[in-house]
This record gives sequence, C-alpha cells and structure tokens, in this order.
Amino acid sequence: MSKAVPTTAYSVINGLPTMETVKRRLPKGLRQGSRDRFLTRRVSGHKKPDFSPTICGWLRTELAADTVALLEHCGKPRDHWRL
Repeated sequence: MSKAVPTTAYSVINGLPTMETVKRRLPKGLRQGSRDRFLTRRVSGHKKPDFSPTICGWLRTELAADTVALLEHCGKPRDHWRL
C-alpha cells in the first residue's frame, strides 16, 4: 500500500501569495500532471505503530477530555469515534 505525500517544494510553492491565481489559470491537466509528477512522492510500507495495551489505555485517559471537547466543537456525538 502506498500513499502520496506532498514534497517540501509543494509546501513552499503553495505558500506563495499569488499561487492560487496561477493555479486557477493553468489548464487542469497541466496542474494535475505537475502535482503528481513533481510535487508529491509515494511512500510505501508505512505501518501504524504497535502500542501495548498499557500505552493504549494511558493514551485514552490522557486524550479523553480533549477528544470529547473536539467532538462537541464539531457538533458530533461522543461516540462518533470507536475508541
């Protein structure tokens, strides 16, 4: 499984003040082609970390209040995520 991630060049170019105007004026094919060819890279073999049950429990405890606050802020029910 591979995932496309932006390169540093993509982040720098997107930060330029006039970039939105330039992107709107470029033909869609050229815009997508340059993004896919030069401004992103494929990362494969990325695995999620394996956490022990002890660490998972600790993380749940530490993040519980912030998680509930974020869900309330976004208008989602408390059981929106399976934790």
